[in-house]
Amino acid sequence: MKGIWKERGYEDFADGTFGNGGQNLYVSRKGVLQRIYRFDLNRDGYADIVFVNSHDMGERPPVYVYPDALHTAERIELPTAGAYAGAIGDLNNDGYDDLVIANQHNGTHSDGTAYIYYGSPEGLSERYKIELPVPNCRAVAIGDFNGDGLPDLAFSSEGKLVIYYQNKGGFLNDNRVILDLDVTHITAGDIDGNGYADLYVRVHNGRPVVLWGGPEGIRLEASTPVGGEDAAARTLASTTAGWMTFVEGWRPKMVTIGGSIHLFRQENDRAYFYPLAEKKAVHHEPPGHSDYFQPRTFSEPLILACSDVVSAEAGDIDGDGFEEIILAVCSDRSEQESSWIYWGCAEGYDERNRTPLETVSARDVILADLDGDGHIEVIVCQGRTDVMNTTESLIYKIHRESMGGNRVVVSEPTRLLTHDASDILIGHTSGASQPQVIVVNHVSGRVRGDVSAVAYLGGEDGFQADRRIEFPVWAGVDSICCDFDDDGWGDLLIANCAENAPHLDPGSFLYWGGPAGFHPERKSILPTVRAHGMAVGDFRRCGYLDAAFTGCNNAELVIFRGGPDGLDTENPQRIMMNPSLYDYVPEKSLGSYDESAELPFKEPRWLFTADFNNDGWLDLFVSQIFGESFILWGGPEGYSMERSTKLFAGGGICAQAADLTGNGWLDLIIGGFHTPGKQVVEESYVYIYWGSPEGYREDRRMQLPAHTANSITIADFNNNGILDIFVTSYNGGRERDIDSYLYWGQPGGLYSAEHCTRLFTHSACGSVAADYNEDGWVDLAIANHKTNGNHDGFSFVLWNGPEGFSEKRVTKLPTQGPHGMMAVDPGNVANRGQEEEYTSSVYELPIGAVLKRITWEAELQPKTWVKAQIRSAITKEALNDAEWQGPDQAANGWFENGDSLEGTNCGPWIQYRLVLGAINGGNSPRITEVAVEYEFELEQE
Repeated sequence: MKGIWKERGYEDFADGTFGNGGQNLYVSRKGVLQRIYRFDLNRDGYADIVFVNSHDMGERPPVYVYPDALHTAERIELPTAGAYAGAIGDLNNDGYDDLVIANQHNGTHSDGTAYIYYGSPEGLSERYKIELPVPNCRAVAIGDFNGDGLPDLAFSSEGKLVIYYQNKGGFLNDNRVILDLDVTHITAGDIDGNGYADLYVRVHNGRPVVLWGGPEGIRLEASTPVGGEDAAARTLASTTAGWMTFVEGWRPKMVTIGGSIHLFRQENDRAYFYPLAEKKAVHHEPPGHSDYFQPRTFSEPLILACSDVVSAEAGDIDGDGFEEIILAVCSDRSEQESSWIYWGCAEGYDERNRTPLETVSARDVILADLDGDGHIEVIVCQGRTDVMNTTESLIYKIHRESMGGNRVVVSEPTRLLTHDASDILIGHTSGASQPQVIVVNHVSGRVRGDVSAVAYLGGEDGFQADRRIEFPVWAGVDSICCDFDDDGWGDLLIANCAENAPHLDPGSFLYWGGPAGFHPERKSILPTVRAHGMAVGDFRRCGYLDAAFTGCNNAELVIFRGGPDGLDTENPQRIMMNPSLYDYVPEKSLGSYDESAELPFKEPRWLFTADFNNDGWLDLFVSQIFGESFILWGGPEGYSMERSTKLFAGGGICAQAADLTGNGWLDLIIGGFHTPGKQVVEESYVYIYWGSPEGYREDRRMQLPAHTANSITIADFNNNGILDIFVTSYNGGRERDIDSYLYWGQPGGLYSAEHCTRLFTHSACGSVAADYNEDGWVDLAIANHKTNGNHDGFSFVLWNGPEGFSEKRVTKLPTQGPHGMMAVDPGNVANRGQEEEYTSSVYELPIGAVLKRITWEAELQPKTWVKAQIRSAITKEALNDAEWQGPDQAANGWFENGDSLEGTNCGPWIQYRLVLGAINGGNSPRITEVAVEYEFELEQE
């Protein structure tokens, strides 16, 4: 008589055993046994690469030198190290203007230098460039402060005023003075006409003052306040530690009106212009005498009733002998508004006699005859908006319609490409007859991080820059591709951190895949706050995929539970990682690192889920870049802080797991972010906690050198049968373009700094290992966060082979500041093999039954397969010790679909096991039924 043991549907498969605790295998409620992770987004059989872009800012945009700005966009580009301000003047008295750049932050640190580009007949170039140590420099001015005929340099540096006095040897470190004055803006000129340049400065949280020059140079006691109390300059938040967005608000200017210098400032929401009062006699006391610098005062100011003025200039634009006053206005950096030309005349200045100039985010205004036609152009420096750092600055040609006429003609402006421009300077830096327009760019790209993650689609020819899918994100960080709706197509879940614009945090995005591909509008939104790390799995063993999220500067772990209608966004499980924050509600804002360091469990980053204790339930590793990381243990009760274990790996930021020793227990590999106590905290470690029945122990772990290890990927890169560990280097403390580390596995699970290969990367923070060209060697995809200081750069694929990795075998792919890729590796978490294993429940055959055939119903997606083995035993208890059998009772053989089972050992108790294979983890078989056929004779009564 024929019999059949058939398993079909969720209940039948759910009582089996999922390899590695179901880390990459589950049965859906629809009854589909399948792998969880997908790496082939379009199901063409080739693994794809996702780079989760975060932002495209360039923190070191070059200075632009426009030789003929009115007629051509051609320009010369000069490198900077994070320019914040600039000044121009003839420093060496050779007849050519020289350019000084104040560098604030190079994208890694602020312990930088100022650049001096010297003019020459050929113009500015790196051929004549020197550097001066001026850390965290935010302002610069040129002037001969001590009257020796050699121009000096004044800088705002680390909250101090630093003055380099020039001598015949140039600018030397031992010939500088540091004054205790925190200034935000500086300009220089001889205000009182005594032959010494003076400094007019805006003071942070203080009144603006003039520091008077003299034989001894600049001294703090020789100062005169300008006007009344000043409103605090608006300093905007930044997302890179130490890097400052431009301090907005008014800037001090020296404006010549009626033949005398007036000092512009904003006061009482008006534009004030203070002239110097008549000088008193100077008592020529010996140098160093306390009364050497006599007090000066300012006369009643000229006041123009115009609000939100940020800068001013004056000049005779229409040639009638009276200076016009031009006011640059900015009340809202994202809105078009009117700056103004106040026309000069014998009756003075009046709001009824002014002409608007349309500007956006105006920062400064200067005047110059750029083309030598005798008419002055108005140049408006424009900064960033709330959307774009890369904007335009303007050159207006303005004239009256006829001599003596009243109709003003304002030309359509010439538009110059600029990047959050902080200064526009005019100078004769070359032998050309006309002056050059020099733009000091501060930061390029977009402001809010609303860029697109990009998936590069694999193919027979590897990867191509134009073969890609874009997924709009808001400073995305992490991605996972799974079939959340169980339709056979991978869906892409992306964590949005929104770090550039936390107040606009849209939540995280789940893009739905399908036969027609992905579409930007076909997505679901998960209500996360500053999401950073994710983990996906059937945490409850219920047939639905759940998704866990953490967020930076966020003490709450959120788990969205899967169900018949998808992820439940209305009723997520919320776990407070810091038990003292009972009433904590995440806000759409970012605190400082210092604040977070004092508040435990508020700075998680990436998550990782696996069965760390071999109990069949998925556990959850939660990183913490300050303090201890921890594991939440899975089980029927679900996750909670009460069932967690702390790990004292300093500054854990990410993790992977693998059975590095082959003992059947997962080892936990944690990437360290910082190492508290070191002078260079970025010199961090990779921690390997060795798995065993006793669990993870602090005295049973090892450490390997790293530099802010934001990503780890594990694979057998040299095909010797031992897993290797690749660790990215995100920040070296001084440099971001640095080596990442490939630690070679040795027999017995040994890893050492002595067995390491360095691979040059660019602030690498994501990595995935897969054999993308299917030549038998595992390749390495690496996300570079910055490329030579610019987020708008490239990431790459390093192609492996018998000779290993080589810079000659690299495919570069455009990216925009990626912070991650996929935080899970393709393949089996224990051994990185291509197969996942499912073991059925047990079945009792009739007495004397003989196995005949095994079949299954399965959709085999591209480059996937299913194989089976059988085992049997006399008793149910003995089944666990029975050997698995393939054809001809071979332990290493496997049955294909429909194969005969005749000749297989057959006891009354049987089990089958399946392997679900996939090349590079790209796709998955979808198994809906397994049937074991047998024959038996009915017992005679």
